[in-house]
Amino acid sequence: MNAHHFKGKWNQFKGELKKKWDGFTDDDLMKNEGDYDKFRRAVQKRYADRKDEVRRWADELRLAGCALALVVSGIPLLFPQHAAAADNELFQQMDIGLFSVGGRAAYYDPQEGQSGWFGGGQVRLHPWKYLAFEGSADYRSEDTAGSRIHTYPVQVSALIYPLGHTRLAPFLLGGGGWYYTTVKGPGNFDDTQNRFGLHAGGGLQFFFTNHISIDSTYRYIWLEDIQSKDQNLQDKSFNDNGHMITVGLNLHF
Repeated sequence: MNAHHFKGKWNQFKGELKKKWDGFTDDDLMKNEGDYDKFRRAVQKRYADRKDEVRRWADELRLAGCALALVVSGIPLLFPQHAAAADNELFQQMDIGLFSVGGRAAYYDPQEGQSGWFGGGQVRLHPWKYLAFEGSADYRSEDTAGSRIHTYPVQVSALIYPLGHTRLAPFLLGGGGWYYTTVKGPGNFDDTQNRFGLHAGGGLQFFFTNHISIDSTYRYIWLEDIQSKDQNLQDKSFNDNGHMITVGLNLHF
C-alpha cells in the first residue's frame, strides 16, 4: 500500500489501533495522521520490544477482514513480503498498449536434418484483450546429406490469451508461414524454393512492466519437403516438419 492508500484507510485503522494498543496516545495519532512513515516510527518508539505481539494482532485483524488491504501491504515495517506480493501480483491485468516489437532466439528440430539455434524478430498487434496477432521473421541454416540449406521463415500467427493480459499470461497460437529456402547440393544443384506450412502450439508471457515482457513459445510446424540431390545425383527430399521453441524479449508501445 502506498502513502496515499494508507492515508485513505487511516480513520478505519486508528480506531482498532487505539483499542488494542493503548500505548499510542491521542497525540501520537494526531501527529501520525495518515503518514505511514511517521506511524512506523511510532511503532518503534512505543512497542519496540513487542513486535511479535503486534505481528499476531495484525494477522488476526487481517483474518477477520478488518483493514485487509492495509495489513497485506500497508505496513511495510511488519510485512514487507506482503507488499512485494501485492506489487507483483501474477494475475493482475496489464495495460500493455497496442503494439510490441522484439528479438528472439529460436530452436528448430526437423524430422530430417540438423537441429539448432537461430535468431529472428517478432512484431505483435494487441487490438483486443484476449486476441493478438504476430508476424515474425527468422533465419536458419543447416548441412544435411551433402546439401547446404538456408531458410528464411516468415510466419503469421493468431494468439489467444484465455486470461487476458495478466502479468503472467498463457496463450495458444496457430497460423501459417512462407519459408523462402535456398538449397545447394551435389552436382552443382542450386535451387530456390518457396515453401508453405502451418503451425500450432502455445506459450507463456511475463510482463515486467506495461512496456517490457519476455515470452517463450512451442509450436509444431507442418511444412513442405525440401528438394535436393543425393550423392548419386538422384532426386532427394527432406522432411522438414518439426518442433520449434522460441524465447523473446518484447518492447510494448
